[in-house]
Amino acid sequence: MRIPKPMAISGAIVAAGISGLVGVHAVNAVSDPAGDQSLAGKIASSFNLNKDDVQKVIDQQRQDKQADHEQRFEARVSQAVKDGKLSQDLADQLIAKEKEMQTYKDSLKDKTPKERRDLMIVQRDNLRAWMKQNNISL
Repeated sequence: MRIPKPMAISGAIVAAGISGLVGVHAVNAVSDPAGDQSLAGKIASSFNLNKDDVQKVIDQQRQDKQADHEQRFEARVSQAVKDGKLSQDLADQLIAKEKEMQTYKDSLKDKTPKERRDLMIVQRDNLRAWMKQNNISL
């Protein structure tokens, strides 16, 4: 069966969003296997720096990367609309879904890595169901 071009493009765009969601959640939540210290703490102690200052840099880097990701995603969706590959309505839905998924991901920061992983699997399945409901195919 041949997939219509608009569905394939929108599916690829949503797949990019999924890959960002399933990845590592936040650098500041990373700790060693023994659970002794966060990444910011390890860097601070290794280089004799203030842990709060290191954490601020890590947080700012994460915010900058997220803003860049959102900007590139919206540009790709916008270009697909200009090229006639997506309707504006579907583009708006995709952008809204991307923001919804990011908000959900941010809400998991206080969970354990296993809890985050399990919840993201459920969220991924929900996203796939949404895509199917909206006739978006990967």
